[in-house]
Amino acid sequence: NYGGNMTITGAATIADNSAGHDGGGVFNDEGTMTITDATVIADNSAGHDHDGGGVYNNDGSMTITGATTIASNSANNGGAVYNDGGIITITGATTIADNSARSSGGVYNYDGIMTITGATMIANNSADTGAAIHNQGFVITENSCRPYAKGSELTINDARITGNVAKEKGGGLFNGGTTFLMNAVFARNKAERTGDTFYNQGNITILLPLAAGHFVPGSLPFTCAIEECTSESDDEIVPCATQRCDFERYTNRSMVTIASGATNDDVPTPCGSD
Repeated sequence: NYGGNMTITGAATIADNSAGHDGGGVFNDEGTMTITDATVIADNSAGHDHDGGGVYNNDGSMTITGATTIASNSANNGGAVYNDGGIITITGATTIADNSARSSGGVYNYDGIMTITGATMIANNSADTGAAIHNQGFVITENSCRPYAKGSELTINDARITGNVAKEKGGGLFNGGTTFLMNAVFARNKAERTGDTFYNQGNITILLPLAAGHFVPGSLPFTCAIEECTSESDDEIVPCATQRCDFERYTNRSMVTIASGATNDDVPTPCGSD
């Protein structure tokens, strides 16, 4: 779809396709697209070193909804979905499962705006980094203990991210942009090398109120982007353990669920809930 309006509906199946470039199954370039009505996008692949095995959205507007399933697709980045500078909403009980990529087997948001909501399930995806979700903008870390990010914006509200495995970093989420979390359940995600659920290089904001049944038991598997950094305000050296403790403290008073299968990250200093 190049600049037009398109709706994929009627329980369509898009399967077993391969592209020489981006978008093995669906490609949307500066257009408006809706994928709905139990559409299945499966077993598609993007070209070598290209992105969006199932779906590629380039500077367009896209909604994926209506119990759509995106499964078993592969790409360099974004095995299931790659959003390049566009606006994309994934909602309506969409399932994104069993996809693979170098970075983010599930969904990859690059310098765009992505919302994951409406009982979306992202499960059992694999990648080197950010197995379920990779959010990448432009991160500035120099002389800052709390890096700030520009560009990519991700909101996760009412979604379950479970059973995703990264070889290196960020089993559940690799964040290099700005991420807002509300009522998101992260369960049994892991990175084989670092053991973390989250790998954060940018800004993660926890949104209240807390939904019933959402809580954080124990320590939060979390890897710092840098082992220590210097605060701009008072030149204080802040080691990784303290950064991790700060992140856990915010999380414990909000809503991110680290369910069964999360590992204790051995935070060396007590983390309170205030």
